[in-house]
Amino acid sequence: MSCRTPPLLAGLLLALAAPLASAHDTWFQPRLAASPPALWLGTGDRFPALEFRLEFKNLTVHGCASQAALATRGAAAATRLVAAGGPASRVPSALVLRAPSGEGPHTCWASQVPFDIEIGPAKVELYLKEISAGPALRAAWAAELAAGRPWRERFGKHARIELGATASPVPVGLKFEALLLSPAPQVGSEARFQLLENGRPVADQPVELVSELSRVGLWRRTDADGRVAMALPLAGRWLLRSTLLRPPAAVGERWTSEFVTLAFEIPAAAPR
Repeated sequence: MSCRTPPLLAGLLLALAAPLASAHDTWFQPRLAASPPALWLGTGDRFPALEFRLEFKNLTVHGCASQAALATRGAAAATRLVAAGGPASRVPSALVLRAPSGEGPHTCWASQVPFDIEIGPAKVELYLKEISAGPALRAAWAAELAAGRPWRERFGKHARIELGATASPVPVGLKFEALLLSPAPQVGSEARFQLLENGRPVADQPVELVSELSRVGLWRRTDADGRVAMALPLAGRWLLRSTLLRPPAAVGERWTSEFVTLAFEIPAAAPR
């Protein structure tokens, strides 16, 4: 069960106003029924409610490609994302991007430039809880705290979305990446995922899956191949989230973290 708390948000806003919500998740939301169709990219305390927009200038790697093109050409098939213009793009809670054109399902992704932050011990405890940090990370923080060293962190954020009834398992080159290995997830059937860091599997990593219909998250840890599987009980939009956190490599260095999200949708079961 996940516990996401407004006090953490308050502390982060005070610590670093520029990138906003630095220890909160960033994800894509489709607005394909809008006119014109769009993708929203923003940050929030808890899926599915976006609260803060990103700046397009702070995106580094980004793009969209049809799943058919990804299967044959990989990330080289991508078209770069473009910020939407006009009154419809003035959304305070999200960066509005043009939706991909063309037939068939698409995959889109983006990474944000790294930011630095410093937060107090009370906020650190909330942070470690909300990312389901394990004993080794907690012990490392206890040692830092006992030595009187503050929590100073550099974080990166990476988001991906599968648009359509199917999903692509093809990596696109994000530093920290989540893949939906099941091509067409269904309610009640096992959905399989994999986490990659620079293309390599991330083992024993906490992963949470969150439905738009419930605030109760489903937690698992990846296996030796960076994979995790679970049956998802509800139709609708889902978000996989994970935070890869590492302690300072030497005295005076920062904690480092990479946040990843994967947004996808499970179709409602056809009536019998």
